[in-house]
Amino acid sequence: MKLLQRTSRYYFFASTIIFFLAVGALGAIIPRLTDLETDELLWDYKQVLLMQLSEMDTIPSEIIILDNIIELQPVSIDPEAFKPQFKDTLRLNIQDDEFEPFRKFTFYEHIQGQPYQITINHSKLDYEELMTTLGTAILIILVLILAGINLLNTFLSHRLWKPFYQIIRDIEGFNFEKNQPITPSKTSIEEFQILHQAINQMTHKARGDYHSLKQFSENASHEIQNPLAIIRSNIELLIQKENREPKEWAAIKQIHEAASRISKLNGVLILLTRIENRQFTDKQKLNFEDLIKEKIDQFDPLFKARDIQVYMDLVKSSHYMDPTLSNVLLNNLISNAIKHNLDRGEIIIILRQSHLIIENTGKPLNKDFSTLLERFSKESEASTSLGLGLSIVKEICDIYQLRIKYQYENGKHQISIIF
Repeated sequence: MKLLQRTSRYYFFASTIIFFLAVGALGAIIPRLTDLETDELLWDYKQVLLMQLSEMDTIPSEIIILDNIIELQPVSIDPEAFKPQFKDTLRLNIQDDEFEPFRKFTFYEHIQGQPYQITINHSKLDYEELMTTLGTAILIILVLILAGINLLNTFLSHRLWKPFYQIIRDIEGFNFEKNQPITPSKTSIEEFQILHQAINQMTHKARGDYHSLKQFSENASHEIQNPLAIIRSNIELLIQKENREPKEWAAIKQIHEAASRISKLNGVLILLTRIENRQFTDKQKLNFEDLIKEKIDQFDPLFKARDIQVYMDLVKSSHYMDPTLSNVLLNNLISNAIKHNLDRGEIIIILRQSHLIIENTGKPLNKDFSTLLERFSKESEASTSLGLGLSIVKEICDIYQLRIKYQYENGKHQISIIF
């Protein structure tokens, strides 16, 4: 979710809460304020009413003046013993045949020497209709505010945040191999200028470190290959000489194996470094069904040497990947299935559009599978393996955001690559 979208969501939630609080507060305050105002009005009207009644010849039982309905009832009690009272009531409207709210003011007074109970009923506002009207008005205002905020955010995203999104695109397109710095777009916003400067410094140092490391790796690889070639050629000369003692042959064999191991290790580490540095950028749409069939033909001599049966269940499955990395991925997975298999065992390869599964018979692992994905981690210390095959598989999967799953069941190892 984008930053501005998240901000709009917070605005929406906050505005909704404020809306309900405002409606609730108005629902509690407005009736109270209206009652106080009406009570004050009725109290003032009391004096005027008493003057009008004192001038009348006869006192009627009910008087209707505008919104006021006045009820007069003679009593035989002392008016001084009772205090005036205000309360709400309902009265039937004969014309509409429905009850309407009134504010009722009751007090006792002497009129022309006779004590009376006088009740002034003043019509009130219909609070239900009032709150509905206010709620609708506030809701309309809320919608207008949210619409304005959304338009403002759209404007900000296209105008003020344009340099920020340009930075994101520059970072996504940054490539060490091109050796080109990130060129900042012009902006008057100080925070974006600081961000541009920090990114330029970071990428400048990263490019320097990358090229230094690359040059060191290339030089080291080149310098190692020359002595190794000399060692191996001399070993071959020693092997050609006859009449050697068994100890000498054993020593020569160990030297030859060590030199071969160093040469192989050098090549694998260079490959791993190139993968980590994202130097394989030739993405192509590859048909994995054809690639797997080609690999099975290439490994056929190894299958026959150990009498391993291969079963395939393949469907057409195409994915974008660098051809070199796809070749390395399949090489390592299939060679791993052969290496950790049993003589006269079997390998099952299942390919679907969403995943690739390679199963092989074999003994249970001595280590957790996740540790085997680390560099130089081997299933057994006695193994002649370099311990880099699965770590290369993991690096390739990380580049293309593929998931690796492993399980051991019914005497079979199963490695799944989830596309």
